[in-house]
Order: sequence, then C-alpha cells, then structure tokens
Amino acid sequence: MIWKASWGRKRAVTAGAKTRREKERGSALVIAILLMVIISLMGLAFALVADTENKISFNERCSTQALYVAEGTVRLVKQWFDDPNSGYLVPTTSQVDRSLRYVDNDGDGTYQLYTTAPAPWNVTYRSDLFGKPYRGSPDQSLEGTQSNPDVRISQTGSAGEKNFLTNLNNTLFPAFPSPNLRARIRQIDIYAPPIISVSGQRTRFGIGTILVTAGIYEYPGTASEKQIAERVVKAVINETPYPGPLGPLQSCGPLNFSGGSLQPHWGIVTSSGDMTLQNNIDSKIQSSVPWYTQKQPIARDMNLDGTLGGPEDDYGNDGTLDFDQWLTIAPPVEDPWLHFWSERDITSGGSALIPGCSTANCAPEPFRDPSYGPPLFFKTTGPCAQVDCEDHSNLWKNVGLNTCPNFDYALWKGIALSGGKDLHYFSYDSASQLFRDEDGTLTNFRNATDGRNGLFFFDTTDGLRPHDDDFDGTYNNLTPDIQMSGGAWQASGFIYLNAGQFRTTGNGNVTSNSTITAPAEPFIDQNGNGVCDDGEYVIGLTYPAAYDGTFGKTGIYQQNAGYVRQDPNNGIGTGGVYSAPINMVGVFYTNGIFDMQGNWSYYGSVITKEGMNSGSGNPQIYFDERLTRGAWPPASLNLPRTVFSVWETDM
Repeated sequence: MIWKASWGRKRAVTAGAKTRREKERGSALVIAILLMVIISLMGLAFALVADTENKISFNERCSTQALYVAEGTVRLVKQWFDDPNSGYLVPTTSQVDRSLRYVDNDGDGTYQLYTTAPAPWNVTYRSDLFGKPYRGSPDQSLEGTQSNPDVRISQTGSAGEKNFLTNLNNTLFPAFPSPNLRARIRQIDIYAPPIISVSGQRTRFGIGTILVTAGIYEYPGTASEKQIAERVVKAVINETPYPGPLGPLQSCGPLNFSGGSLQPHWGIVTSSGDMTLQNNIDSKIQSSVPWYTQKQPIARDMNLDGTLGGPEDDYGNDGTLDFDQWLTIAPPVEDPWLHFWSERDITSGGSALIPGCSTANCAPEPFRDPSYGPPLFFKTTGPCAQVDCEDHSNLWKNVGLNTCPNFDYALWKGIALSGGKDLHYFSYDSASQLFRDEDGTLTNFRNATDGRNGLFFFDTTDGLRPHDDDFDGTYNNLTPDIQMSGGAWQASGFIYLNAGQFRTTGNGNVTSNSTITAPAEPFIDQNGNGVCDDGEYVIGLTYPAAYDGTFGKTGIYQQNAGYVRQDPNNGIGTGGVYSAPINMVGVFYTNGIFDMQGNWSYYGSVITKEGMNSGSGNPQIYFDERLTRGAWPPASLNLPRTVFSVWETDM
C-alpha cells in the first residue's frame, strides 16, 4: 500500500511538471510572436523615418539648389549693370515689363502708379535699362517698389518675357539638377533701393534692388510636372565708389616737376604739399583760358550781374571788355581745362613766381595784375612779346580744401577678393619678392598687368593696411620699388598699388593706339551743381584735328540760348575724339611715390599718396572727364560698376 501510494504521488508530480512545460512552451511562442511584431513595427517605423528623412533631405537639397540658382541669377543681373552693352543675356525693353512702376513723387512714403503722378514722375523707367548714370531724374533712377517694380520679367508676363526666361533657363540650367528635375527662374524684379532715415531725411540706400524667384520642378515638360521647391533672393546694389579724381594728376604729398617735361592735360593738377614746376613755365606749362576766380573762367560779364562795362568787365578802362581783348589778341589756347592747385606753395624751378602772393586761395600770376601792363592778362615785360606770352592765371596756391582723394585700402581689397570677372588680387611673396596671383602663380607687376584690363590690387608686404610705424611720413609695409624700363607695356582699368616707389624710365612704346576724348567746352557753373544748365555761359572752342594741337576760341555763349555746348563724350559738336599712343587707360593709384620719367602716357588719372617726382623725359597724362561726371568706368575697361551692399536669402 505504501508503495502504491508513493508511485501514485510520483505519477501525479510528473504529470504536473509536464503540464507546466507545455504551458511554458505556449508562452514562449506568444513572446516570440510579440517580439517579431515589435521588431517588425520597429523596422517599419525605421523605414518610415528613413523615408521621411529622405524626403526631408530631398526637399532640403532642392530648396538649397533653388537658393543657389536664385543667388547666381542675382549676380547675373548685377552684371547687366556692369556691362549693359555687351554683357551676358542682357534683356531688351521688349523682354521686360515697365508698366507696373509705382513712384513716390513727394518723398512722403506714399506711392502711386507712375501714370497718375505729376511730371516729371509720370514716366516709365529708362529704355537703356542698365546704363549710367543711375540717378539724376525719375526716368534715370529706379523708383518702384517690390510689388510694383520698375522692371519685371515674369513667366506669367508677355511673350517677350516668357521667351527671355526660357532662353535664360535653357542656357544657364539646361539639365540641372538632374534629367527628372529642372531649375527655373520664375521672375526677376528690379526696383528702388531701401529708403532709410538719416537725420530725419529719407535717403536712398543704394541705387537699386534685385529680387529673383527661382523654383525646382519635378518631371519637367510632362503632364506630371510640379514645383517642389522655391526660393526668393533679394540683394541691394550700390554704385562702385570710384573716387572722382579732379584731374589727370593728384598728389597727396609734394609734386615735383622740376626735371624733364612732364605735361598733364585737360583737368586740375593738385598737390597736398609744395608744387615745384619746371624752370621755364612758358614753354613747359601749357596755357589755359584766363581764370577770374579759382573756379570761374573769364567772361564778358565778369561778375555775372547782367550788365557790361565798369571795372569788373573792363579792368583797364580802355573801352574794350577784357574778354573781347583776350578773344581777339591772345593766341589759341593750349589747354582750356588745365589748372594747378596746391595746398601749399607753387614755385618754378625752386624760385617764387612773380609777382606772387601769400594769401589763401591766391593766384601767383593773375590775368588782372597791373604790373603786366595793358592788356592786363598778358605780360609785357620779361623774355616774351605781349601776344606770345603764356597766361598762367590757372595756378592757385594755398588752396583751402583737401585735394587728396581717398582710396580706402580695405574697400578695394575686399572688392578685388570678392570674385568675379576681371578682378585680380595679388599677395606679396617675400621670399621671391614677387606677387602671387589667385592661382598661386608667382609673377611680377609687368607680367601681371601687361595686355590685360580690369581691377588689379597689389597688396602690402604683410597684407595689412599701410601703416607708418615710426611716424616719419612713409609707410613701412609697402613692397619694394617697382621699375618699368621701356618696353611695350599697355594696361587698362584700375590699378591699386602698394609699392614704395613706382618708377618709369625709357620709352613706353605701345603696339596699338587708344581712343581718348577731350572734355566738353568750359562753362561757368553759376549754381555750383557741376552741370551746365540752360542759360549758363559756355566758352566756345574749335577742337584741333590732333590731340596735341591747340584750341581755337570762338566766343562766349549761353547754353541752349541759340547755342549747344560741345561735348565730345556724348557726340555733341565737332571733334575732340582722338587716337593716341597710351600705355595706361584708366586710374592708377599708388600708396607710395610715383617717379614718372621717360616717354610714358596715361589717359584717365594718376594718384600718388606719398608724392610725385618727374625727371627726364616727356610723360603725358590726359584726364578722362567721365571720372567727374558719373559716367566712369566705361564698359570697355571691364570694371565692376556696382557692388552688393545687402543680401537677403532667407525668403
């Protein structure tokens, strides 16, 4: 009995364990299934997350691509302003919409459609869409708003606009970013710059605003085409701040002409220090028209009071107006625009000019000095006869203004480094004493510039702004001297040099002539706005057949009162445009000394920070009047006319 009972309990225990194992095997299956479900869900979640991330990445990539396309197109539009005549893909008036323009005629911040505005605001924006000047009158300047721009090119616009954008997109983005995706410019707007308040005055912050809308399209050209990304980029452009030199030669230090026969032409020669002219100024310094004041040439009605006669108009009281005497007796004029202004003294060969003066803004040899004898603007004593003597009333010393133009180092270095066509930056390599270009190639000044045009910036030895560590008046970080001796060197554009001295010697032979244009006829700027307005007096000239000839004088007239001022730069009048052998066309600036010798020639302006010397030879510098008229640089120099002042890309 005892055994049977024990066996029964054993069988019961065994059966219970088996039942528990079977139950455990069932729960393991459930757990396995649950784990499989969880893992599957996690995998699905990861797949969904990955798909979402891919879509986010794809959309971000498309958005970035649209941004780059819009930015690139903004830069293209800027190039239209820089080179409106031969630039890349420049639109015509038939390819833009100029009818949307809103203007603010009274400057109160309220705009209206141009057709409803009073004159002269009731005009469309200019037909030469991107030419200079960029200001001056409503038809010349950009005045519109973002919603109502001066110029719009839209894919929803006219057939001309659509065709232009199609050509632009096919040219710039033919298969970008992929065969199944296509970048397109949808719209280009050009309108006024931001208006900011400066001391309570509404001021234009630039010359214009460029706004470009770009998109990325999926399945382009099919029924399934759709836009999947869009970016809008806006940038404000300003006119490149080329300081307008007053004339052919400006020195921020002394100016020494004592050696050789350097001859500047067609503008104002200035020096912040003493100016030393050649010994024989009658033969070395060209005559100009007589000057009544520092800024006013001779006139029949000298004081412009509306009456003729009296001491102002007939200083010698001989019954003949001073102007009429000059017109009939004096020889032809060698240079009607030539002036010499020194903030300090002017001497000839180191000796004082006679009769001389010591007051502020004084003329050492005024045309009205009794010591000359009658007629009062010609010398009657000395080595020359009355009608053959030169008039030097164009010399002014102790000038009470700053004649040194500012060419900021950081600004021009930044422009040179900004990237773009014909912008050249050269760092200095102390080991070789050469310059290193953008590609890392070592070169010298001549090879870097010869036969080329554009902006050339040659940096200091340490890549820092010029500094005078020992306060001796000379910069300590300028590169070693550069000497150009002979050869057929030619360059054009704007050269910014940081060398201790730039020296030319020998014959600056040229292989081809350049076109140079004389200034417009001299005039009396009665209101001081720099423009020859209707009714202002003009001295009539006969332009010579050759650039080194003399100018005949025909009389004095009032602008647009039966006479139109001759202006060779604008094709008005007869003559004044010449072909001449020129080494450098444009502006040459150096922070060191310019030692100008030999027979080298320049058209534009030469500016030296530390002073100028002129030894042997016969250098020639002809001033380009466009530098002071807002019409420089010409497109032929391949210089940037505009710079970006503000970018806005998060739109």
